Amino acid sequence: MGNFFYTVQITDEVGMSNSMECAIKVKDTNDNKPQFTYPHEGNFIWIKESAEPGALVDWFGDNVVVKATDADADPAYNTITYDIDLSEEDVKAWFSINSVDGSFSLQNTLASFPAFTNDNEIQVQVQANDGGQDNNEIPSLSFVLKVEKDFPPEYDNIFRPIIITENHSVRESLQNATDRNNEEHPDGRPDQSICYFILDGNTNDTFELDVHTNILTNRTQIDRDCGTTCQSYTLLIAATNNCAEAPDVEDVDETGKQNLAITIKDENDNIPSFQNGSRSAGLSIDDKTDDRLLSLTVKDVDECGNSECLNISITSINVGIGSQGLPEGMDTFKLETKALGGILGGIYSIEVLLNFVPSGEMKGFFSIEITASDQDDQKSSTEIEIVMIALENVCEFSFSNSLSVIESKQEELISVFNGVFPYAFVIDRISADTNPTRAVKEDVSGNTIVRSHFVNSTTNQPILMWDAWVEFDRNLKQLLKDLATIEVSLRQFGTNFNPNNGSDVPIGTIILIISTVLFGLMFGFLLTAYCIRTNNLERKVKAMETVAEVETKDSKNDKIILTALQENVPGSNEFADEGANPIWQVAMESNDYDDEFKFDDNESVSSGDSILIGVEEQTDFTNYKDIDVDMDLYSKVSRPYKTLDSYQAPPNEDGLFTMSGGIGGVSGGGGNPLYDSDEDQA
Repeated sequence: MGNFFYTVQITDEVGMSNSMECAIKVKDTNDNKPQFTYPHEGNFIWIKESAEPGALVDWFGDNVVVKATDADADPAYNTITYDIDLSEEDVKAWFSINSVDGSFSLQNTLASFPAFTNDNEIQVQVQANDGGQDNNEIPSLSFVLKVEKDFPPEYDNIFRPIIITENHSVRESLQNATDRNNEEHPDGRPDQSICYFILDGNTNDTFELDVHTNILTNRTQIDRDCGTTCQSYTLLIAATNNCAEAPDVEDVDETGKQNLAITIKDENDNIPSFQNGSRSAGLSIDDKTDDRLLSLTVKDVDECGNSECLNISITSINVGIGSQGLPEGMDTFKLETKALGGILGGIYSIEVLLNFVPSGEMKGFFSIEITASDQDDQKSSTEIEIVMIALENVCEFSFSNSLSVIESKQEELISVFNGVFPYAFVIDRISADTNPTRAVKEDVSGNTIVRSHFVNSTTNQPILMWDAWVEFDRNLKQLLKDLATIEVSLRQFGTNFNPNNGSDVPIGTIILIISTVLFGLMFGFLLTAYCIRTNNLERKVKAMETVAEVETKDSKNDKIILTALQENVPGSNEFADEGANPIWQVAMESNDYDDEFKFDDNESVSSGDSILIGVEEQTDFTNYKDIDVDMDLYSKVSRPYKTLDSYQAPPNEDGLFTMSGGIGGVSGGGGNPLYDSDEDQA
């Protein structure tokens, strides 16, 4: 289409000419169909599944657009419009195309598109129309929107077992995961990286996994024998496209996880070892053949292929120095062993059994060496002592716990008793309580008897049961408290103690209470005697003061003195002059004196307070103090033996008898020497 211009010139024969400008205009017709230039028929355009509503872009970020051209020159015939009317309804609902420039837009999120094929493809059909064709002649183009979904890495097998030998270095190449994103992707896009992480099961950080190569190595020594957690591991491995950090477990698809079951293969690298526990036991005359004396345990954590992983035997039996009557020989004791760990080795129980009949003449102890060796003849030994215990050293404790509980708490029980008693506690035997004659009369089923003895830790000599009882009584409350901490309940000690029957007050406390009461009574008696004695002395002093006061007033009359005494010293014997003193009565009757004449010593100390208190300290009476009347009196008197009448004093000038003279001297006034001879009997 266009205008063409030309000039027409005419010339005659004579050379004359003329010209004219002419124009030819060519008119276009719509005789060309639009031709698609991009994309080509059947091409793929990669788009991301994460695309959001708006302008649709491809994987590289360019707008998705369809381009076509038309050879017609007239704009009326070369203007192209685009549509997707021939596409599926779902495509038309999710996508739109700009009719002028052919660019695509997304109406909804691509992830929600309902009509993905198995290959995640969306078939799109576009028409380019210049208006000069019938509908069935309009050019069309089909291409594919290839959706790149973000597929996570996947494992073919989500479980894989491997075996690693202990004490060896580990370098294990694990199974790699696959990524569908790397199997088909846009040209020019590199493969996505797959990285590996240990998410769980790596106890004590034993293993390390290379993030990129997926090679497993050990960070610490592999030791199967450190416990049950060291015998096997189950590692949870995750494969991910994010290599920056380990993902959360819940963010990883199940197909992107692999459980790596690691079994640690055993090596015989351990020597059998005897476990902590009692190494001594008691033996008494009431023990019988095959009685269990002592329990031991030996441990070998190495695996073995049969039930006889360890050979346990007695290697020597020696009779202790100073022992008497104990049998010698390797057959005096025997062992009974049992593998508690089954065919995989582990822990073995050893029971030491009696193999002879003890008698009362036997004294001393046995030293026994027991050896345990494995299949490679790696061995260890321990030494035990079996002590001959007299019956007076045996201590029996009954507990309200089952046999299995007491056996399991044996070491704790020993620790408690050693902490309370000043002696070493040795368990000889543990058995079920079946004795119906025990002091506790209730049902004893389910209870346990611990037969034991105590040993002086310094001299290694057994302690008498009664000495142990004294310490038991003294520390009972502390013992019960400590036993409660290990959930053990003591029922009785021998046949003497039952905490469930009567008071739990220790005997020592009762004895202390009784002693306190007795001492209180004695103190009260002494205090009463002191008060009585003090009162008597005070009365005597007051009597002497009264007599001295009366005599100071020149009054020598006994009636006046007695009256003064009755006033100042209540309770004085006012009848002392009426015969309260029988000696005075005899003297009066034999000498026939008048009633008004009195002896000055006729007041009885035992009948009241005498006015002669303290007269024995006078010089004249010194030789007669504390002299027995019947035996010593007359040896002190210078004159021959005389009757009572010979000792009567003559009256003085006032008509009263006095004691101003010497004892027994007529010229001195006389007196009654019997008063001073034994004051306590007056």
